Formats: sequence, C-alpha cells, structure tokens
Amino acid sequence: MNLARLRTFCEVADASSYTVAAARLFRTQPAVSKQVAELEAELGLRLFERQGRNIRLTPPGVTLYERARRLLEEAAEFEAKASALARGEQGALRIGAHTLLFRQTLPRLLTAYAKDWPTIDVSIVEDSAERLAMRVESRELDFAFARYMSSDTLMARRLFPMYVVVVVGLEHRFAQSESVDVSDLAGEALLLMPRDSGSRILLDQACQAEGIRLRNAKMETNSPEGLVNMAAAGHGVALLLTMASVEAEGVRAVPLLHHGRHLATWSSILWARRRELPPYAKALIELASVQLRMGFPGEQFRFPANAGDDAAGPPDSPM
Repeated sequence: MNLARLRTFCEVADASSYTVAAARLFRTQPAVSKQVAELEAELGLRLFERQGRNIRLTPPGVTLYERARRLLEEAAEFEAKASALARGEQGALRIGAHTLLFRQTLPRLLTAYAKDWPTIDVSIVEDSAERLAMRVESRELDFAFARYMSSDTLMARRLFPMYVVVVVGLEHRFAQSESVDVSDLAGEALLLMPRDSGSRILLDQACQAEGIRLRNAKMETNSPEGLVNMAAAGHGVALLLTMASVEAEGVRAVPLLHHGRHLATWSSILWARRRELPPYAKALIELASVQLRMGFPGEQFRFPANAGDDAAGPPDSPM
C-alpha cells in the first residue's frame, strides 16, 4: 500500500475537491486525480462520486477513509519514533541487580535518571552476581549492578565500596572489639550467605590463602535479615557485606580484616565490552558513578577510604 496515495485520498476527502486538495499538496490537479484513480484501481473500488461541482466519498470510501487516517497517523508516529531512536532520545534498558539494591539505592537512582530521560523504558530483574554477569555477556541484559568483575567480554565501572563485617549479639566477645581477623573465626558458629555471594567469596579466598578451614557453618541463607536476627539471638556470627542492612537493635557490626586490611570489594555497573552504547545508556553509567559515590549502602560505617591494596581493586575500565 502506497502511503502517498493514501495521503492524497484523505486530502481530497477533506477538501471535497481535487483542485483544493492539489493546492494543499502543492501538486497539479491532474497528478492528484491520477493518484486517486490508481488507488481505486488497486483497491477495486470507487472512492468518490460527483455531486455538482464537488465530489463526495462513496459508502466504501467513507469506511476506508477512517482506516486510512489511522494508518497515516501510525506511520507518522513510526517515523517520529525511529527519528527519536536515531537521536538517542528514546529506547529501552534492561537492568539486573541484587535484591539489596532494591531497598533505596536503585529506586533513588532510577528516579533521578527518569527526570533526564523520561522516554527511556527501563525494566529490572533480580539475580546473583554471577548470573547477572552471564546475562550481560549474552546481551540478555544491557547493564548489571553487581560486585566488580572485568573480563574479555565485560566492562565495569566501580561505584561504591562494600566491606565484610561480622555481626554479633551484644553479649558476644567480638562486640567489644574494634575489628576481627579472619583467623579469629575458627571455632565460631558461622551464619553465612550462599557460596556465590560477595561476602562468602571474599571469606573463602582469605581462608584458603591462610590455610584455614571454617567447619562450623551453622546457617546458610539468602536473607541478610535472617542472619542478623540469628546473630542478635546469640546463635552465631553473621558475615555480611555493608551493602546489607546490618545495623539493628541488639547487634554490633565489626569490620573483618585480613593481614590488617579490610576484607572488601566494590559494587559496580557492568556492560558488554564490545558494544556501542547509545547516549541514554552512557548517561545511566555517568549518573550512577556520581550518585552512588555520594550516597551508598554502608557509608554510615565510615571505614577508611579504599586506597592502595585495600578494596580499591583494578582501575575503572574505560567507557
């Protein structure tokens, strides 16, 4: 179906005149008459009939006029949408994140982002850090908020530090300490996140480096709140990242050290290395970099800045 013929048909119907329609379209009257005749031949229908000096739509023409108008409006919307996409003003982002970011951090970030990019459709899924990275690599997700990792297929921008802390009830011996070393955990009843969690990976790496085997894992759960509640009740020592809500009544959070350094990592935003990011995607990276460094989960602990060999890790990957 030729959209130019549909436009001419609608213009003639609105004007009830070939001559007036031709003037509005900046065409000659014979050219307009020819386009209508070609459309009638294509459809096998008469669209207009004479009424004195004017013309009017036939009954089939009346029916098809409304449809033609809708088609032209949709075509105009299509062209406008394509133009906006080409300019980077419209689009969609698929984002993955850990559940803990859904409390305040991610809603606050996306609210600020929507003010600058109101036409970008953002969808969000929750998953573990490893699975989020895999979904970014496969292009199922555009971005993931997860702990820092970089590879041949992933780019990363560090956002804020995450320290491992031990959370204990106020009667526990660690509650009076300024810090706890990994070696001090031997013999303690441990309340742990799953093995693919950031706190657990850091703990396991430190223990392996020291040849320590922590045998008394009393509880393992994806729920930080559950671990904190168990610690408050005196059932063991919970190990969590400061990204979790570790401040509660009846407990104290103490930093975990390894060779005198904080056991820590970085939260980051990940994306596929070999892909061209549209302007609205780059804008999210920059906004996250600024906003999440000014305010982030766990900043209330005011641990020393991550410098040198602490939690700084590798430098930011380039855009």
